[in-house]
Amino acid sequence: MKRSLLWLFTATIMALANSSCHKDNTTTPLEVKARFTAENDDADGFKVNIHNDSENATEFAWDFGDGNTGTQSDTLFSYTYASAGTYTITLTVKNGDQTATSQKDVVISGQTFKQFLSGSDVAGKVWQLEYTAGMVMLNPDNYNDWWYSWTSNHGFPVDQRNTVRHHEYIFKPDGSFEFKTHGYTIRPGTAAFFGNAPDPKGWPDDVSWVSGSGKDCSTWGNNANLTFKLDATASYYPDCKFGKILIEGKGGHIGPMDSGTETVVDEPAAETFYEVYYYADGGDQPDTLILFTPWGGNENGIGAERGAQIGRITLVSYKSAGQIPADEVEVVVQKPLKSEDIFDDFDHDATNITWVLDNSPTLFDENFANPFPGGIDSSAVVAKYVRGTMDYANVQFELPFRMDLTARNVFKMKLYVDPAAAVKTVSVKLQDTQMGANAWQTQNEKKIQNLTAGEWLDLSFDFSDSLNYDKYDKIVVQFGDEGTAKGDGTFYFDDFGLQ
Repeated sequence: MKRSLLWLFTATIMALANSSCHKDNTTTPLEVKARFTAENDDADGFKVNIHNDSENATEFAWDFGDGNTGTQSDTLFSYTYASAGTYTITLTVKNGDQTATSQKDVVISGQTFKQFLSGSDVAGKVWQLEYTAGMVMLNPDNYNDWWYSWTSNHGFPVDQRNTVRHHEYIFKPDGSFEFKTHGYTIRPGTAAFFGNAPDPKGWPDDVSWVSGSGKDCSTWGNNANLTFKLDATASYYPDCKFGKILIEGKGGHIGPMDSGTETVVDEPAAETFYEVYYYADGGDQPDTLILFTPWGGNENGIGAERGAQIGRITLVSYKSAGQIPADEVEVVVQKPLKSEDIFDDFDHDATNITWVLDNSPTLFDENFANPFPGGIDSSAVVAKYVRGTMDYANVQFELPFRMDLTARNVFKMKLYVDPAAAVKTVSVKLQDTQMGANAWQTQNEKKIQNLTAGEWLDLSFDFSDSLNYDKYDKIVVQFGDEGTAKGDGTFYFDDFGLQ
């Protein structure tokens, strides 16, 4: 009986052991899972970055939805589509007899703004000023209020306009930026900051020059380590819905040399910014890019409430050399040299004078009843001028001839300064219109300061030092001086003319 029980116990143990070994040999394989994510690339609008998170797969079959397939097993890889559209990416994975599938839709928008700006070639995309639009200075509170421009039909000499027309602003896919002047860097502005340009075209890149305050500006435009980056948000001009371009590196800029800076400058800035107002692919025609930036009055700095003048800069990228406008041909019509009367007493028709307001004085009335008749001026009618707060407000006129100052070279006027005028100053400037907007560089100015207020004054402006200069054909009269923070003021004047 004991032997029977022992045999039964031994047989049971062996049966259990055999049962356990059989189960180990028939284990079910781990489950195969097809998983992936696809995200649009930040820099390339045709590319998606795919992260493969599949589990337990040994084979991979990709269908990218555009007719192309692949067998990539990498955890992370990229795929680039040939055109914009919506595509379905399908991943099928296998392990032995097991199969799993996953799908994702991706929207390919095409070109990103960076691609539009810099192109795909390593040499970069070249942008130039669109000269019929040029650079326009606007009222920051009303973009439709056009204050000033640098265009093909305004101001600057032909040789300078042709030079700037061929400036090239080059954005490259690797994030670098290059500014090619092809000879000259132009800075239209006051000599107080930058000094007088040695040539109507500006400062050659290979010539060392200093600002009016003695700072070395030689690196302006030397393209040393210039880069750019994009910011999705335009922080200064709310109408710029496409973000901001930051150009980094000393001397990098678009347009005038002081554009894009935030403070008073008389040396190259380390960073400039341009906010994107509009851009468009022109197809076979030039691409267009419109930027807003502080400019023109930017020497005053940017106020916290958009108080500075702003610039709208229009750039184009030409698709062929034939699209680039030809240089302007300068046609110089030399005015005759004459010694003629120049006079306005505001009671009668003026002789050779048609007054023009410049830089928006608040008021100019050529037919104003004399508010203070008596003394040296009992005339019934005088001119009233209210300066306002614009930096360079003045009145001026251009003559149909060049003044021969050999025998007659003194301008006179009667002037009454309101006691409340912030700056009690008046100046008369003779200019050469052939210099365009750079006429101030060769002007002859006579200024009388600290004028007595509250009475009529008889003033003389002696230009006898111009006896040998025969090119002046424009007269500018500036009340209250020019420049920033000069304040408002009212002036009355009469009997202006050449004696």
